[in-house]
Amino acid sequence: MSLTFHIKNSCLIFTLLFFTSVFSQSENESNQEIKHDLKKLGFGSIEYVQPITTGDNFFGLGMKGKSGFNVKAQFFLYEHFFIQGNWGVSYFSVKDKSVVGNYDKTTLSYQYISLGYEFLSSSKIRMGLSLSVFGESRFKNHSFTNTREAFQFDDGNVRSYEVYFDYMINSEFAIYVNYGYRNDKMKIQVPSEIQSLFNNASFHNISIGVKLYFGQSNVFPDILN
Repeated sequence: MSLTFHIKNSCLIFTLLFFTSVFSQSENESNQEIKHDLKKLGFGSIEYVQPITTGDNFFGLGMKGKSGFNVKAQFFLYEHFFIQGNWGVSYFSVKDKSVVGNYDKTTLSYQYISLGYEFLSSSKIRMGLSLSVFGESRFKNHSFTNTREAFQFDDGNVRSYEVYFDYMINSEFAIYVNYGYRNDKMKIQVPSEIQSLFNNASFHNISIGVKLYFGQSNVFPDILN
């Protein structure tokens, strides 16, 4: 074989290696850009809530969920781990006064902090789980007699377990659905023979809302680097 043939082959090999290297580098940079775009500092959201009472307790047996709303602020601490603050109000009507007592409706206000993990994040879909670690709830019970309205209050500690599913409209804006199970620990004092009925208030929350993501870095981006 001629020297010219070997030179041509060598040039062809080096050319192929060059373009392969450039393509690989470009692909890696593109993947890094996508990964960077998915990383967020956090989001703010507002959602409509449909509460559904459940369980063999005073809330599940005596109350019926009407509607509610919830506001959230979430911050990603490191990678997919996050902390979340929640504040909201839900409304319930009485379906059995023989269980809950002589009032007609309840307004539930609450605030709590959750820790969670986002186990799926892509350019279109994000999913995460969270568990409340601290929170308080207040049940404002309304009763009506003639033209007068009276109030009575019950307090509890929030226990909430949630999962969310986001559909990203763009890199900052999302619509989402959220499912939560609440099993609040109540501070109601009643006779011992019926105390177990009032220990907990349990209900499901099915929500739909909008989110606005912000930032391009976690709170502690380099904690393990």
